[in-house]
Formats: sequence, structure tokens, C-alpha cells
Amino acid sequence: ATEMVKFGDEIPEPESAPTKEHYDFKGWNITYDKMPAMNITVEPIFERIPVKLIPMAGSTTVIDRDINVITGLREYMTSEDILRNSYLDVEGDGFFTITPVASKQYGTGTKVELYDNIDPTTPIETYVIVVYGDINGDSAVQAVDSTYADDEGLMVTNWSEEFIYDASGNQIANPNYNPYKVMAADLNGDGIIDATDATIIGNASIFMFKIDQVTGRPA
Repeated sequence: ATEMVKFGDEIPEPESAPTKEHYDFKGWNITYDKMPAMNITVEPIFERIPVKLIPMAGSTTVIDRDINVITGLREYMTSEDILRNSYLDVEGDGFFTITPVASKQYGTGTKVELYDNIDPTTPIETYVIVVYGDINGDSAVQAVDSTYADDEGLMVTNWSEEFIYDASGNQIANPNYNPYKVMAADLNGDGIIDATDATIIGNASIFMFKIDQVTGRPA
């Protein structure tokens, strides 16, 4: 709309604030206090609402944005529809993709990538799912996971140490280190994967108790 303002008069702001889907209105780009001796165009200033991965309303989902990990999910997730319909949602104009560990295995290690529709080819955030007690990524807490924890405690495997020593005694990054497996396996919270964790997983696998997927401790 065009408004007539006399030279030297104050420039009024438009009466109504405009709206734009997925944007917040922040004001007007009025750069003059008084009307100059020329025509000016007053444009609205919009700021895009950030795209954010959020828990589905009413769900137990926990999204740790400090380490980009998602917990609080159920066991036995064999379809991404379970995640989309019950656990994860998007705030803003975006979407997410889900990459399972293997076919129909949406457990520990599953990748969730968040996108803004402005650039649907480049993820803006990447999260990893952790199901407590599930080390092999099939989303079920089973005897095989107990074996994995036991083998790690006996140093048959070595995926829980971030750093190791080479043949010359130099400390180097462990190429097999997997922080998500560590998080899934360390069920007593002592920072060490050992027989205690293997026992907890083993007992959970035969339904002596459940592992609380929010706290990561036996329920």
C-alpha cells in the first residue's frame, strides 16, 4: 500500500504486522526518522524460525543436544514408522531422515539427520539413537548384548576406550572406539564396561527386570 507522508514529517509504521509462514516478524526497515525528499519503501523484516528436532508430544523421548544423542525410546523397533509416529517430531519448516543400523534394526547407532527445507540436501544436525542395553544395534536387549559387554570387559574386544597405546607406547585415538555402544552398555554408570554390565544386560534379556530407557538404569 502507498501512503503519502509530507517532507520532514515522522514516518509512521504500518498499522498491521505482516505474517509469513515459518518466519517471525521482527519489525520494519525504516532507516529515516523523518520523511526525506524522495520516495522510500518500507519493508517488513522477517527472521526464519529455526528448524528443531523435538520429542513427540506426550512421548518419553530424551534429546540430548550437548552430545546429539536420542534416548527414551522403546525396545524392538523394527520400523522407522515407530520413531516417526511415537517419538520424534520437527519444529519449523524441516524434516528428518532415519538411517538404521541394518535392515529393520533401529537401535543403538541409528542415525537421525535433520534438514531445513530451504536446503533439503544438507543436514543441519545429526543425532544418534541409543537404546540402553542394546549394543549390537537391533534395538532388543538380548543375551548377545550381554556377551558383547562381557567380551569388552575381558578385553577380547576394545571399543570402550577412547585412546589406546601403539607399539611404541604412544597414546593414539582408538579407531574402534564407539561412544554410543559405551553409553548403551554402561548400565551401572561407572564408566567401565565389565561383567557387572554384562550381568545387568543378561538379566534384562530374560525379563528379570526392564532397563529404564530414560535413565539407562534397571527399573
